[in-house]
Amino acid sequence: MSQVVSIQNEDTRQLVSQIGQLINEARRQVSVQVNSQLLVTYWHIGQLIVEHEQKSSLRAEYGKQTLREVSRQLTRDYGKGFSVQSPIYEALLREIPNSTDTVC
Repeated sequence: MSQVVSIQNEDTRQLVSQIGQLINEARRQVSVQVNSQLLVTYWHIGQLIVEHEQKSSLRAEYGKQTLREVSRQLTRDYGKGFSVQSPIYEALLREIPNSTDTVC
């Protein structure tokens, strides 16, 4: 009887191992897809913000205030990840020239 249990345990371990591999691969693929979609989404968000700022003839400080307000509203509506300290906004803030650099 113990030999039968031993065989079943090895078979069960192999089965669990195969199932685990499938689960891990599925999780990896989901993670890659989610990250890819987030990257595209953030790129489009940045594009919208840059286009909005380029239409404005106001000074750079207005652009920074706009980013802060957009960040505040997105954080309120969608949760974490949209603070002004997030990489997407930090990159955009670097693109907005200082008000002293703005030609009037």
